[in-house]
Amino acid sequence: MQVLEFFRTLGTSLLGLGIRRLVALGLAGVSVFALVGVSSYLLSRPEREVLYSGLDAQDITRIGSELSDAGISFDVSATGDTVVVSRGYAAKARMLLAQRGLPRSGTAGYELFDKMGSIGLTSFMQQVTKVRALEGELARTIQLMEGIKTARVHLAMRTDSVLRSGKETAAASVVIRKDGDVGTGSANAIRHLVAAAVPGLAVDQVTVMSTDGALLSSSDDSLSAAPEKLIDLERVVSADVERNIARTLTPYLGLDNFRISVAAKLNADHTQISETVFDPNSRVERSIRSVKESGEAENANAAQAVSVDQNIPQEDTAKANGDSSKEKKDRREELTNFEINSKSTATSSEGYQIEALSIAVVVNRAQLSKTLGDTPSSDAITSIVGEIEQLVRSAAGVKDARGDQVTVTSVDFVSDDMNTGAAEGNGLTEVLRENLGTLINAGALLLVALLVLLLGLRPALKLIVPPAVTSSPDNNVGFADVGNTVPLAARPEGLDSFEALPTADPLLEDLAREVSNSPRDRLTKIVELDPDRAAEVLRQWLNDPARFAT
Repeated sequence: MQVLEFFRTLGTSLLGLGIRRLVALGLAGVSVFALVGVSSYLLSRPEREVLYSGLDAQDITRIGSELSDAGISFDVSATGDTVVVSRGYAAKARMLLAQRGLPRSGTAGYELFDKMGSIGLTSFMQQVTKVRALEGELARTIQLMEGIKTARVHLAMRTDSVLRSGKETAAASVVIRKDGDVGTGSANAIRHLVAAAVPGLAVDQVTVMSTDGALLSSSDDSLSAAPEKLIDLERVVSADVERNIARTLTPYLGLDNFRISVAAKLNADHTQISETVFDPNSRVERSIRSVKESGEAENANAAQAVSVDQNIPQEDTAKANGDSSKEKKDRREELTNFEINSKSTATSSEGYQIEALSIAVVVNRAQLSKTLGDTPSSDAITSIVGEIEQLVRSAAGVKDARGDQVTVTSVDFVSDDMNTGAAEGNGLTEVLRENLGTLINAGALLLVALLVLLLGLRPALKLIVPPAVTSSPDNNVGFADVGNTVPLAARPEGLDSFEALPTADPLLEDLAREVSNSPRDRLTKIVELDPDRAAEVLRQWLNDPARFAT
C-alpha cells in the first residue's frame, strides 16, 4: 500500500507541474544520463595506436592469434586492414611479431596483374611482372612449410635471343628465416619445388640458404658444404641429447635448477665394404675327368764307318756298332670339379656414427639442500649427485667403450635480481607519460560536464522550481504563514488557528510553495487543495470579525 501511495503521490505531483516543466525536466535528465554515459565510455575505453596497416586477411588472422597468445589487447579497424593495440604496447607487439615473421603480406603474387593497365604496357614490363609474381607465389608456398617463418625467392630467368651464341640456363636462390630445425631434407624439397615451378630450371641450379648465412643446400654440397653439414648435424645431435636429459631432470630438480651442455663428435665418412665368403663343407661334385696313357719306344744309334766304300754308288757301307735304348711310359690323370657355396656382402654407409659424447651438468646446490633438508652433509650431496649422474648417463645413452664423458657438479646459482631490476621502468614518471593523453581527455570531459551542469541543468531547475521567497512581515512563503499574504494590518488570529490544525500533507505544502506570490492565487490554491481546512479558517473569521478588521 505504501508503494502504491508513493506512486500515486508522485503522479499527482508530476501532473501538477505542467507540460512545459515536465518537458524541461525530461530534457535535463536525458542530458545528464547521456553525458554520464558518454563520459564513462570514453574514459573506460583504452587508448589505441596503430600497429600495422594495409594488411590482408591472412596476416590479420595470424597477428591476432599471436597477440592473443601473448595477452596483448588489440582491435581491428572497420576497414579490416589495420590492427591497433593499446598505447605503449606497439613496440612490444612489433618485436613479438617480427620474431614470428609477421606480417607476411610483403610479397605479392599473381595479383600484380590485377593492378596493371593494358594501355602502354610493354613486353618488358610484362616479363618483369611475371617474374615478380612467380617469385611471390613461390615465397608464399615455401612459407607454408613447417619450421619456416619467411622466405624470399630470387629468379634469374634465361633469355632466348638470336644474337646470343651460347645458351643460358636459369638459376634461382632462396633465402629463408628458420623457426626451428630445418634439415637438409627440407632444403632439398625447396630446391625441387622451385625447379619444378620455373621452366628450364635444373635442381642443381637452385641454392637455399638461411638468414644467418648458413648454406643449407646447393650444387656443390658434396665438396664445400660437407663440413657445414657435419657441424649442423653435430649441433642437432647435441640438442637432441640435451632435450632428453632435460626431460629426465625436470621432474626431479625443476626447470630452473640445472644447466646442461653437450658436445657431440660425429663421424660422417662414406664407407663401402664388399665381402665374399666360401663354405668348403658344402662342396658338390660337378664333373670328373680321367685320362690314361701308355707307350713303348726303342731307340738305336749306329754310326757308319768312314771309308772309300762310301763313294761307290749303290754300295752299302757296313754300319758300325752304336748305342741303343728302350722306353716304356704309363700315365694316369683324374680331374674332379666341385661346386662350393659362396656369400657376397656389400655394405655402404652414408650416415653418421657418434664417436664420443662430452656432457656437463651443473645443478643448483640450494635446490639439493632444500630437497635433503636443512644443512645436509657433504656425503648426502655427493650421493644425490651420483644419482643425477646415473640418470644423465641413461638418458643420453652414454657408452664408456666409446670414450663418452659425463661430469655433474653442484654449485650455488647466481641470482638474477640485478639483471631484472635494470629493466624496470621509471616509476610514476613513466606511468604519467604513458597515460598523459588519457588524463587530458578525462579533464576535458569533466570540464564539459561541469559546463553543462552550470549552464544547462541549473537554469532548467530554476525554471522548474522557482526560488523560495524569504520570510518577511508582509510576505511569507510557508503554507502555515499563508495568511500573512493577506493585506491586513496585523497577523489574523484565524491563521494562527489554521496553523494549529493537524499537519498538512507534504504534497500540499510542496504545491503551495510552487504557486505564485499573489495572495489571491495562494488562497485559491489552498481552497482547491483542502476545502475542509479553508472552511475552518473562514468559520473562525466569521465568528470573530472584529479581530480581522483593518
